[in-house]
Amino acid sequence: ETLTTLLLGRVGVGAETELFASTSFRSQDNDVYVGSTKLSEGGRAEIGDINLGVRRTLLHEGPGYPDIIATIDGHIPTGASSYAIGGGLALVKSIDPAVLFANANYRHTFSRNFIDLARLEPEDSLDMSMGYALALNDALTLSTSVSGVFSSATSFDNATLRQQNSYSMQVGLTSWLAEGLYIEPSVSFGLSGPGDSVAFSVTMPYTF
Repeated sequence: ETLTTLLLGRVGVGAETELFASTSFRSQDNDVYVGSTKLSEGGRAEIGDINLGVRRTLLHEGPGYPDIIATIDGHIPTGASSYAIGGGLALVKSIDPAVLFANANYRHTFSRNFIDLARLEPEDSLDMSMGYALALNDALTLSTSVSGVFSSATSFDNATLRQQNSYSMQVGLTSWLAEGLYIEPSVSFGLSGPGDSVAFSVTMPYTF
């Protein structure tokens, strides 16, 4: 069981550029069972790491081509994790009443050794996603996206993380509640094994 809260701030710098920063709080409980027998239990609560970055629109959409948006960001650990730097490109094209999008982000982690194997991170990873958002009316939007995460093999003193690929699909709704306030329930399905996974989430963005 995991509870995560996210705090994100963005500020515009000129007409085409914005700076952003984010952090989070995470509480996690883990139980390991074999059949009905509990083998172990544990948990932790921690303030998340800090992410800083800049995002810039390189090209505005026109007939036959999309918006192109570039991002450069850095990951600063506040606890037992690793520094990282990354960048990505996003493509956004409106075809009224729908918006199509696709993005790809690369991340290089300056991976550190930890006794706790759950804190080990792959040195290189790439995530890609594509999907659409469809306006049902003036206050409600349906969205669907498919994403994949591809990570490299990384060796540590006490373990080796194998190369891994994972895929998922997310379906969500965005509903306008008040000026600047929205609610976004969503459900995500794991598309790669082992086993099946389903995650439910509710986000309430507020802009001003």
